[in-house]
Amino acid sequence: MTNKKDLVFATGNEHKVLEVNQILKESAFVAIPMSEKGVHEDIPETGETMEENAWQKADYLKAKLGVDCFAEDSGLEITALNMEPGIYTARYAGPQRSHDDNMDKVLANLKRKEDRSAQFRAVVTLIVNGERKSFEGIVKGQIATGRRGTGGFGYDPIFIPAGYEETFAQLPDEVKNTISHRARAIEAMTNYLNRKDAKVPSIISVDWLKENINLDNLVIFDASTSTVNGNASEYSNQYLPNAIKANLKADFVDTESSLPNTFPDPQTSQQAIRNLGINDNSIVVVYDNLGLYSSPRFWYLLKALGHRNVAVLDGGLPAWIKAGYETKAAPEVSEGLGDFQASYHSKWLKTKEEVRNNLATKDFQLIDARSKGRFDATEAEPRAGLRGGHIPDSLSLPYTEVLEGGKYKSEADRKAIWNSLNTDQSVAFTCGSGMTACIDMLAFYDFVDVPMSIFDGSWTEWALDQTLPIVSNS
Repeated sequence: MTNKKDLVFATGNEHKVLEVNQILKESAFVAIPMSEKGVHEDIPETGETMEENAWQKADYLKAKLGVDCFAEDSGLEITALNMEPGIYTARYAGPQRSHDDNMDKVLANLKRKEDRSAQFRAVVTLIVNGERKSFEGIVKGQIATGRRGTGGFGYDPIFIPAGYEETFAQLPDEVKNTISHRARAIEAMTNYLNRKDAKVPSIISVDWLKENINLDNLVIFDASTSTVNGNASEYSNQYLPNAIKANLKADFVDTESSLPNTFPDPQTSQQAIRNLGINDNSIVVVYDNLGLYSSPRFWYLLKALGHRNVAVLDGGLPAWIKAGYETKAAPEVSEGLGDFQASYHSKWLKTKEEVRNNLATKDFQLIDARSKGRFDATEAEPRAGLRGGHIPDSLSLPYTEVLEGGKYKSEADRKAIWNSLNTDQSVAFTCGSGMTACIDMLAFYDFVDVPMSIFDGSWTEWALDQTLPIVSNS
């Protein structure tokens, strides 16, 4: 995307800058090292915690340059060593010692220890538009008995992340940069920045749309599916003014997959989005004729492909009609191609393999949007041949619990629901096929900082694989 805003990064480490910009690529921001702004000195780090050190660096840059900036402090914490080296990670063996010296000291101190569990933890502190915010990322694992691999830097050759057999130094950069502690903290920061940069909230009212319907760059899409569980909407032949029909099942699924709603190829989707006339600067409003069912899925697809200004009409077509606003008997036809540039990032999607690995790593919390009966296996699955139950360690949150009267519950009520889940981890939403999971995700997206994703194959893919474990409460 063009015209990105600078965020000055309190580091001179080019590796960190590259890693951060890979994560920021779908945002409106780009990280630049502090040296580009003439700051070459070492910023004092005298805090007793990573949080204090990170804030010292961010505050130093803000005071010196007066610009939007962020800082990061991270460290290795080893359980058997009372969470050392911690803030002394870079100088564990002494102020002028090398990475090899640091690793030698860790290995020597663990020589007679049975517990080799450890974690890398990163804290990112952000100052943007005068607001201050901090974010944390953790990756758990264990310390190897010796160095393995030549990649990465620091302690990477002796740290084995949970769920893997290789050290960070052996894993490809594209894997490490997805699961690393820094990546997770920066991802949380990116989510926050994207929400701040958006021109519209993710959920808008019919009154807001009525007032803004003639904005030059606003485009409206009907993302209704033809039927749900064999039933058609009573409003299937009515459309909002200016609405264009978006065909989820034809243009926004992987047509070669045997699963119902798998994520499409990003480049193919980019063309489909352009065919709808969507530009990078478009404000996209999407609705469906059931109120809230398939529209959050289209919202998710566009967000995952890098569009920042996408909103779902709360209550959809039924709420629009109930408010007394006019409708049309047919949709509009898109005029010309849009210039939308897809910027897909895999963080938006979880695969079956990642969910299976998570049973051991517990890196993210899985939240199931199916009914409680399906979750507990006390009612049958609607798809033939599927086992009943749920994925181990997942939480039940039927999508109907975030809705009321065909609309989303108030933000206060949704915050209370989120708090009741009692998780500060990254979350992945799942359902039967990836559709209603998006309803749950959208319910919390605008006010929860933790990274969110969708388990693409959802229960259909998981339950069809007889090798995968399930839990049943029946």
